[in-house]
Amino acid sequence: RIGRTSTYAPTISTLISRRYVAKEQKNLYLSELGDIVNTIMKSAFSSIVDVNFTATMEALLDSVADGNVEWKTIIRNFYPDLKEAVDQAEGALEKIKIEDE
Repeated sequence: RIGRTSTYAPTISTLISRRYVAKEQKNLYLSELGDIVNTIMKSAFSSIVDVNFTATMEALLDSVADGNVEWKTIIRNFYPDLKEAVDQAEGALEKIKIEDE
């Protein structure tokens, strides 16, 4: 699942423009680059690149929209884990340069 309906079009446009997917007629196909990026993301950010994470985050954001939770509380709880994952990924992942064709 990509996200909320209102984000489908811009998300798909971004995926196509970055060449993560190719569009043929009405179908999207994962490109080699998209497969590599997906594998790296799942490896480095497994807790975030997860359907359950997305569903939980959407529920939390709905709570913010409803006025039941402050957005700063969500960020305060989310950011330390994200920062740690990014720091680990920066140290562990090799730098890859992709040349334009």
